[in-house]
Amino acid sequence: MQQTLAEYVEAYNVLAQLEATMKSMEGEVNLDNAVVKKQDTGDEVLATFEQEAQSYRQVQQDFTDFMNRLQEDISAKAEEFGHVEYYDGRLRDGYSNRVAAASDKVGLLDERRKDLAQTNPLLAEDSLLPPEPSVEEVTYENLAINLQAIAKNALEELNDLKDEDASKVASAEPQPKDEAANAMLPDIVESLPENLDQQDEQSKEEEE
Repeated sequence: MQQTLAEYVEAYNVLAQLEATMKSMEGEVNLDNAVVKKQDTGDEVLATFEQEAQSYRQVQQDFTDFMNRLQEDISAKAEEFGHVEYYDGRLRDGYSNRVAAASDKVGLLDERRKDLAQTNPLLAEDSLLPPEPSVEEVTYENLAINLQAIAKNALEELNDLKDEDASKVASAEPQPKDEAANAMLPDIVESLPENLDQQDEQSKEEEE
């Protein structure tokens, strides 16, 4: 390729010199004055050649990228249609093929489905999961409450109240001696005027 470029540059310089000589001969009578010296235009030609080479490399890179994308599409289609199913074969190994394909995609599943993949990769891929629950902060606060301790304290307080009520009732009930005194009180009140009368009579008799 370097030899071809050198030949092209040499031929281009000769052609440019010839064209310049012909133009000079048209305006000059003397042939010596019409002679044009050879000029080296290799730098311009190299710059032009480099520009064309860059354009060619860009086209080549675009073609390579297109072929890579095409190969990826071909690989995807081959994976999709590589398993040619027929009726008997589908009945025999159709499910097994789906399970094998799902096993290769376990790493692409989300965290909730990866737990199911330990049981069955196909189940993890095809199952319909409910939406992820949204838990409020008050839920965690309620879960932190010790209901057993609260119930125990409530029962102890209730027993204390019962004991206090029982002690109040016991203190309000009359003792046996008090009951006897209360029973004799009406008789004493009734006999009090008679005793007073008797005492008055005795005092009168003593005075006489």
